[in-house]
Amino acid sequence: MQNRFIASLIVVAIAAAVVTAVVTVRLTRPGRAAAATAARTVDGKPDFSGIWQVLNEAHWDLQAHEARPGAVTQRGVYPYDYAQVPAAPVLALGAAGGVPGSVGVV
Repeated sequence: MQNRFIASLIVVAIAAAVVTAVVTVRLTRPGRAAAATAARTVDGKPDFSGIWQVLNEAHWDLQAHEARPGAVTQRGVYPYDYAQVPAAPVLALGAAGGVPGSVGVV
């Protein structure tokens, strides 16, 4: 009984190794990279036309940054740079006028 169990475990391990090898070979085949070439314009330059979408907060700042008030600030009660407050038009937007924190892309 125990010999059958060990034999079935060996068969399952070999089958898993074969499946893993096949998947690895298919995903790392060098022919796939050559098939995905960039579109070119008439003069041979890369075609970057189309819709470009930012899926993080890098459109505010490429470096990592904390959440802060909107981009338009004014001097607050204290004369320090870090004590700036949002300008009146931005303040009216509420949270929509703020800059969300991000880990950045740098």
